[in-house]
Amino acid sequence: MLRRIQEIHTQEDQSHECSTVEQLRDLAVNTVKGDHDRVRATMRLYGKALFARGVHLTMFDNCSRAEFVESSNALQTLTFGSQQSIVFRVTVWGASLDDPKFVVGSKLRLRDIRDINVWNGILGGGICHNEDIERLQD
Repeated sequence: MLRRIQEIHTQEDQSHECSTVEQLRDLAVNTVKGDHDRVRATMRLYGKALFARGVHLTMFDNCSRAEFVESSNALQTLTFGSQQSIVFRVTVWGASLDDPKFVVGSKLRLRDIRDINVWNGILGGGICHNEDIERLQD
């Protein structure tokens, strides 16, 4: 069992580190099927919505708080369809909307994102467990 735990730690250490939507999009488009490399991301929370077993988070590039405010205001001037090329949607199992880490504008560290894909031009499908998300200080 210890050997298997060490193997998993090694896999986690070799994960892809992302801080932009474009980096995640590139991984989704260029990853070979069956390639299950781990993905970690540090991003800003742009929005959130409840679903039956958790929360859908809409994430934005990692940036300063001032840039986030300016960019999110500008993003709201785009049509909903156009906004989708700039954000990443992730499903968080076992989470609730009132979780104190899910404050819009917060910098979040998602330590293990699974099943990232592009569907109809929208980057999403990512799944992350609530226990694998931490709120970072600015």
